[in-house]
Parts: sequence; C-alpha cells; structure tokens
Amino acid sequence: MTDQRQQEHYPGFEGTVGKIMATSESWWPPRPTPPAGAPNIVVVLADDLGYSDVSCYGSEIATPAIDELAATGVRYTNFHVTPLCSPTRAALLTGLNSHHVGVGFVANADPGFPGYASELPHNQSTMAEMLKASGYATMAVGKWHLCKETDLSIAGDNHSWPLQRGFDQFYGFLEALTNFHHPHLMYEGNSPIDIAEYPEGYYLTDDLTDRACRMIREVKATDPDKPFFLYYAHGAVHAPLHAKAEDIARHRGNYDKGWDQLREERLARQI
Repeated sequence: MTDQRQQEHYPGFEGTVGKIMATSESWWPPRPTPPAGAPNIVVVLADDLGYSDVSCYGSEIATPAIDELAATGVRYTNFHVTPLCSPTRAALLTGLNSHHVGVGFVANADPGFPGYASELPHNQSTMAEMLKASGYATMAVGKWHLCKETDLSIAGDNHSWPLQRGFDQFYGFLEALTNFHHPHLMYEGNSPIDIAEYPEGYYLTDDLTDRACRMIREVKATDPDKPFFLYYAHGAVHAPLHAKAEDIARHRGNYDKGWDQLREERLARQI
C-alpha cells in the first residue's frame, strides 16, 4: 500500500501495511508514561470545615491524623476557597476560577448563564485528566457535587461525572450530602449500588476510607511502579451533622461555655 493510500485508510498509523504480514511493519501508538520518580498524589478535601476546626490551627477538637500531616508537610497560609462547596471543588480540580469553569454556584440549578452551568465544561481539563494523560492511575472517593441536578441519576447525562472527567475509579455519592449511617444512593463507577440495608455500626467516613485504601492497594499490587492520584472528598463535616455516639460523648459539655468564649480561646491558640 502506498503511503498516500495508507494514510487515507489508516490515518495516523506509522507502521507499514503490506499485502501480507511478512511485508508489513507493526507500530503501536505510544502510551503515556510518567517520568521516573513521579510522586503519588493524595488530595483530602473536608467539606464545610473552618480551618480553626482542626487542632493544629487552634481548635479544641483533637484531630491527630490531620495534625501529623501538618507537622510533616507544608502548611499554606493563603489558599482561598469560595463560600460554597461546588465552586471550591471546581476550582481545586481545574486550577481555574470557578466561574470560568461554569460552577459559580452550587451545582444544582442551571439559571442559563455561562458562569453558572452547574457542570464542568468539555474544554477545560481536570487535574485527573491531566495526570491520567501522563500515565497516572486516577481514583475518586466520596462526594462529587459537580453536575446538574437533572443528571443526578442513572437516567441523566453522565458527561460531568467522575469517570467522564478523568478518573479511572469512583466510589461515593454524586449529590451535595447524604446520610452518614445509611447513605441514600452510592455509586461505583457509573453504576448505582443497590443496598437495602447497611450493616450495624456502618459509618460513611470509615467506608470511604476503607475504599480509598483498597483502591491504592489494588493499583500498587498490579503495577507497583505506576504513580496514583487519589482525590478523597469527604462527606464530613457537611450536614447532616452525623457523628458516632462515642465521639459525641467525648465532647459532651465542651461547648456549654458558649461560642463567644470558644472563639476567644481558639484565637489565642492560633496566635
């Protein structure tokens, strides 16, 4: 086959197509390969959490796991979030102003204006899409809340769901909130999970953490050298304010003094 005919019939193929295999030359398109030493990336996003709500920033609430991350990592002092969850998520995942990616308000209603489309646009890449194109395994766990309310079902258009925005795997819920003891609807990938009853003692945060760890183990067991990006978006501490009974008991009485005094105490610790 001539080069002209080959490009006409097999555009982009850089091998040679002959009459038989013996006179043909194989070619495989290059697969994305991460650079040597590419780091694993984990983004843990807490929902509707004030920064003074964690103990390393002045809270009376013990948060030892977060404190350890803060002590061994880098603390930023000038990261801006929006007052709403969907716009912050959109900005975090794209690196762009939330209005620029169509999520200037919570992703529920679409009033018909470009900055408020309530879904991520096709022409703006997410962090997951960029990392996947560089050879990363990409995983999302937890809350999504980046698609229109009309698309929050299996009958909706899923073009703004996690798997369509660069993630290889997703386990969590698409809406703004859910019950921590009995989630109303969880998804695995693009498929809803049919669960009539959760086991005694079920708690959403534990379930999401277990699934995140499982995803990492599975990727590393299959390909130890492949870097991963995990986007772990907690349901906590967004409403409903569901906590385990033992956690509620541990803090009982701590807030009897009122928020005016608690605020002053937190500020003193921050200073």
